Amino acid sequence: IERSIMDAFYRGGYHDLFRIISDAVSKQPQLPETYLYYFDVARFADVFGYDRAAGVLSAALSTLRAGGDFQGRNSLALALTVQLDRVLRLGRSPDASRTTAFLRPLRRWKIAGPYHRYGRGDIDHQFLPELSHDFEKAGVKSRTVTLRGGDGALDCRRYLYPSQGVAYALTSISLPHPVKVRVYADTEYALFINGRKVLANLRGGTYRSCRVVRVWGVSTATLMIKMLRGDSWRCRVIVTDEHDIPISAETPSIALTAGDFQHVEEMDYPYGEYVARSVTDPEKGFSLLGSYFDELDSDESIQYYRLAAKSGDPLSSYFYGSALIAYSGSDRGS
Repeated sequence: IERSIMDAFYRGGYHDLFRIISDAVSKQPQLPETYLYYFDVARFADVFGYDRAAGVLSAALSTLRAGGDFQGRNSLALALTVQLDRVLRLGRSPDASRTTAFLRPLRRWKIAGPYHRYGRGDIDHQFLPELSHDFEKAGVKSRTVTLRGGDGALDCRRYLYPSQGVAYALTSISLPHPVKVRVYADTEYALFINGRKVLANLRGGTYRSCRVVRVWGVSTATLMIKMLRGDSWRCRVIVTDEHDIPISAETPSIALTAGDFQHVEEMDYPYGEYVARSVTDPEKGFSLLGSYFDELDSDESIQYYRLAAKSGDPLSSYFYGSALIAYSGSDRGS
């Protein structure tokens, strides 16, 4: 199947390409290699129709759920549902509300800002909200918003003016057991839990469109996201249990907490499968890892495409060159 997909891509036969990808995704969604084509189905929706793309992703979910349990099944189902939700919303389908309800994005936030002083350097500067244990006592002006309808993404452009600098978004979640906090964003940000910075999603450092942090060891946690206004100023946060099933985690009220906790950042399945493949079949494994990070909009893909291209395969060289151009801001002279 993969060779047929690459042959169609190489020829520019996009009707054949979509047909082959659709068959692979709908009939064999459990394969680690097929995961990378979930995103292609969603991208092709603009060309071949939202209903058709949604049908492929829905069929893949049905196939996945009908099959036996295996490591990574819930993670794959979540990835499929996120792409299905995207396609349904682009096609303005009434079914989108059902997929979004399954994902259970966090919808109640306390927001503060904007704060702007140093341009892009604002993301590194400590403004008052991240120095405070109590917004009200510290004089931090904030407002509480509840996101009704839509995909559950918080877009600070709707609430803050002027639209520049950084915004702080705060919410509280309960942790009756270990959970995974998933932040989907196409902007730079820092994530704080109980006042402690646990990751920075920055271009020039580590940047991915989805970051996953497992958190445990505390009953309640305060999440604070410090977002830098770029082309976007929005994020969507989904909390899952440790088995990658979305859960309702919002607390009745939003309050700053400072309890100690444990955390670790994780990579979603099938990242581990690709790493193992890179040991037994380096060219294929590195190519898969390159595509994996490419789907996360991460320039980490470049190092893996470079390793795959050492084989001299024209398609590997093409993906390597495309990534170099894309992550240099289309500066071909960089």
